[in-house]
Amino acid sequence: MPSVFYIGSEPEFLERASWLCQILLTVIAAIGAIFAGVQLRIVRQVSQATLLLELDARFDSSEMRQARNQFATVSEDVEKVVAANHPLANDVAKREHAAQLWKETLGLLRTDNEATYLKLIGWCGFFETVGLMVKKGYLSEEDVLDLFKGPLVDLDKAFRLHIEERGKETGVPNGLFEHALSLSDIAIKAG
Repeated sequence: MPSVFYIGSEPEFLERASWLCQILLTVIAAIGAIFAGVQLRIVRQVSQATLLLELDARFDSSEMRQARNQFATVSEDVEKVVAANHPLANDVAKREHAAQLWKETLGLLRTDNEATYLKLIGWCGFFETVGLMVKKGYLSEEDVLDLFKGPLVDLDKAFRLHIEERGKETGVPNGLFEHALSLSDIAIKAG
């Protein structure tokens, strides 16, 4: 007499049905995992794009525009002095002279014109935040360089020696603007 628990006469039917269900569940789970992975990738790309747009907006803010304008003014003055004092120097030597003059200028501004100094050093603060975001993987180096490569190269020329000097002062924590300088290194290597 057939059992009420079996459909048909063979108990293998239930085993086969169970295997088929397990295979179908595995396929459905795999499709779900792939779909979830695609969704996560899309969410990550959207969040990175949003973050880049926010950084771009911050870079174009009134505060940063003032810092950029101040930077351009001082940079122009530095370049004029270097060109006048070292007219025969090659580009590498001119960059070195400019970096040294920037260090001296920032030191003077720090003591004599704190408002201008703080605007200029705000430039470093912005890129410190961006550099930390790159280090943590919130932004890609490539995206940041696409937006900010020029200013990052300028940051190195203008601020590196000053930051290194400030880093040696008593009470200044280790790693002053380390993420900004690291990002600047990446921009320089990218050419």
